[in-house]
Amino acid sequence: MLRHLATWILAGVTLSGLAARGDDVVGWRGNWTGLWPDAQTPVEWSRLPMGATRGLQCATTRPADESAAPQGATAVRDGLIRDWLVIGPFPVADSVKQVDESQIANEAELKPAAGDKVGDLEWNPLVLPPEDRWQFGTTELAWLDVGKALDAKPNQVAYIHTYLYAQTAGAVRAVVEHGFGLKVWVNGKPAFSANDRQYALGSYQQMGRLTISDEYPHAPTFELQLNKGWNRLLCKLTTANKAGWNEMRMCMYLMEKADAPYEEKNILWKAPLANRSTSTPILVGNRIFVMADPDQLICLDKNTGKQLWTAYNTYYDATPQAQRDANPAFKDKVKPLYQQLLDESDYDKRLAIRRKLTQTLKDIDDATYNPRVEGHMSSHFGVVGYSLPTPCSDGKNVYVFCGTGVVACYDLAGQRQWITRLSVPVLVYPCSPALIGNTFAVFMGHLRGLDKNTGKLLWEQKAVTQSCASLIPGKFGGVEIIVSQKGDVVRASDGALLYNNAEKITGDTGWNAPVVLGNLLYLPWYGASVLNTLDFSQCIGEKWTPARTRIEGITISKQPDGKWIDRWAASSWLIHDDLAYVVDIYKTLYIVDLKSKQTLVRQQLDFGGLMHYNALPVAASPTLLGKYICLLNNQGEAIMIEPGRTFKPVAKNVIGTQLPRVWAAPPQETLSYAPPITDGQRLYLRGEQYLYCIGTK
Repeated sequence: MLRHLATWILAGVTLSGLAARGDDVVGWRGNWTGLWPDAQTPVEWSRLPMGATRGLQCATTRPADESAAPQGATAVRDGLIRDWLVIGPFPVADSVKQVDESQIANEAELKPAAGDKVGDLEWNPLVLPPEDRWQFGTTELAWLDVGKALDAKPNQVAYIHTYLYAQTAGAVRAVVEHGFGLKVWVNGKPAFSANDRQYALGSYQQMGRLTISDEYPHAPTFELQLNKGWNRLLCKLTTANKAGWNEMRMCMYLMEKADAPYEEKNILWKAPLANRSTSTPILVGNRIFVMADPDQLICLDKNTGKQLWTAYNTYYDATPQAQRDANPAFKDKVKPLYQQLLDESDYDKRLAIRRKLTQTLKDIDDATYNPRVEGHMSSHFGVVGYSLPTPCSDGKNVYVFCGTGVVACYDLAGQRQWITRLSVPVLVYPCSPALIGNTFAVFMGHLRGLDKNTGKLLWEQKAVTQSCASLIPGKFGGVEIIVSQKGDVVRASDGALLYNNAEKITGDTGWNAPVVLGNLLYLPWYGASVLNTLDFSQCIGEKWTPARTRIEGITISKQPDGKWIDRWAASSWLIHDDLAYVVDIYKTLYIVDLKSKQTLVRQQLDFGGLMHYNALPVAASPTLLGKYICLLNNQGEAIMIEPGRTFKPVAKNVIGTQLPRVWAAPPQETLSYAPPITDGQRLYLRGEQYLYCIGTK
């Protein structure tokens, strides 16, 4: 197989790749392949919380000794208590007014056991069901539905209770959303009380709407002071006092406090970031460039994590100066808000400023500053975001494309070279751009090529109407090309469509981007199910017809119970030494022999992952780091395996940072949707709130 050696001069290391890109061009997956065969990065790393949630367990059996080690208890994983006892319902005249009235004598001191009775009612087990790993895109939070279990009616009360075993004494932070009233005690002491419904997130479907509108509502939070050994946690829940309002449920997460201690291994630094993003960081010399939603470019020192500069790419930034000068509202109303945005570091205050800034621009010109957002994107905006596109760099400048349609260029010192805004009728899923030659290619409804030196539109290719994940640059037969996620091939210089993939359909065929290595295009189809290899080595002229090889039957599209399942993949394939590696969203690794077309490995990976309407357990693409391949989920876990024809894990690593959530969601930092990047010695991993540097020195 042809091996091309690309030298990444600015990074100070030599990176061996298999794709001809152009000197010193970096972008998605580093050089769009995820290949760092010469890297000598750590194989092991970790960051684990050591506060009161560490080793926390729950049980419904009353402990005989409050200091005795638990027997048969259940681990409190992901901050969720799953084992409870419940009793009820108790009818009351007015559940809102009577939430503080005891329905059981000396209620705060209850120490129930299964089968204990209060009048005709009995304490019974109530289990929060485990998450179904095969359930794709659930909208519901992890509700403990007491009302459903008891067939509750308006003006009723119930109690739930569990015993918590803590290895370490200390305070834990609780975040709860509840409908309707709720009162909480720990070890007989009041911790929280409310007599009405209190939702912030409410459902995972809401996450997209809230995020896209810069809203960040806070759910109730309170502390539980836990003793070492056994603790009693009691909750009283009510329905509403209105006919037809039978809801009696809560979603509660326990998490570490912000000042909790951590145990670390090979974590050199972590840099706080302004907001989440699913884009890949890029390395340019001693600088790291990383995006933050919705439009912020951040430049960090790669050795220390110190922020060197940041730049916003708002609609105001992209408004031509002549247009600003023509309307005094820009100077009198917009500019002061923009300056506040630049100066503000507090997250909630910054969002409030953004909302005001957005509304002020809409008031000036609603048609210009209030673009429509395609419904599917708006629903899943909580995982996609506007900053999904990875920046690109040619070693001299950094090029940024935002899902808002704003495109910009900066020099390495942060001086803006140009900025423009694409004209689009509706915002759709953004796609990482490609940089090759003098063309900066972006996809927004269709494919466009911009002059990298000026930002001027060079061409539009309106036949390419489907692409997500990333555009891929390359050279076929010496011709600089850009490949869409659906496999169309366009000449970079003029946008001519050289290959129109006839396999495209209007329906979904997957989300993962292809890989270009030399004259070969590795094109996935239907997630992890099919891998096409297209050979363009003999293609000339204006219309290309590559030789095609197709590998099918890679996946088994059945659940353990025999039901059909689509094996979608957000991660792209890693191609190395005639083998192909990919992980689907259900955390199954596939290794395929490209020569024999045989699937060598179907391995269920031993790590978790958060799956809901706005989360995918695995999205980061497999990455070759020297002797090993790194596989990531979205909950900070990484499995290192040896490349080869069998599954050979060598290490499992965890970055277990817990974030101070303000709504009911798992406390683990979402990390990582982006694959790792490396300078040859250190790894850099993008988390929801931090960028992590992993190394030994």
